[in-house]
Amino acid sequence: MHRLHRFLAVAVLGLAVSLDVSAMNLNLGCPYGDGCSPPQTPYLSFHSPQSDNLLFTAGDTIDLRCQAVNYLLSRPDVDPSRIVVVGGSQGGRLSVVVAGLDPRISAAVPAIAHSANVPYGSWAARCKSDGMELTGAPPALDDPAGRCAAYYDPMNYAPDIHCPVLMNAGLIDPISPPYGVWAVYNRLGSRDKSIVAFDGHGHDWSAEFDRRAWRWLDRC
Repeated sequence: MHRLHRFLAVAVLGLAVSLDVSAMNLNLGCPYGDGCSPPQTPYLSFHSPQSDNLLFTAGDTIDLRCQAVNYLLSRPDVDPSRIVVVGGSQGGRLSVVVAGLDPRISAAVPAIAHSANVPYGSWAARCKSDGMELTGAPPALDDPAGRCAAYYDPMNYAPDIHCPVLMNAGLIDPISPPYGVWAVYNRLGSRDKSIVAFDGHGHDWSAEFDRRAWRWLDRC
């Protein structure tokens, strides 16, 4: 079991309800049927040849998370002032998105948030050595997948987050690079924010962060 899932399981001991929403390997009502494959359907389907449906899949995934908040708030055993979003990697990204869209979120813990500052990453990937041969600002990605990634970039949602936020980043993470995580963190609208850097960590974090996050949530 992933550390984050263990963290969510522990949350049941202190919160009325813990709801784990995942889209990995699920077909989210994809309108183009078998076109959704590869075998592991990502939460943002950049692999589909039907590019017109990229925004549909991404928006449908985000809507699923927002509906999860509505479900929690419909329950009489849930304190509406203590709705928290947590997630790692793709879940970290969606934690940022949902917290930016829904002001009812009281705190957020996006861990190793994925797919932020995509134009910079694509630009930097062209570096041959130290990047000194690249000039100008990173260009916009002018293809269907690039426009979709830019539209749903968690950086765009960060300024609308005003609840407390605790983030982390692995300093050698090749999947959720620190430049993307910090791009989100720097744009957060919340004044109550902090980030934990993990020296020598790739796409993961330590159990100590889970314990720290739990203590942090207990103070929120």
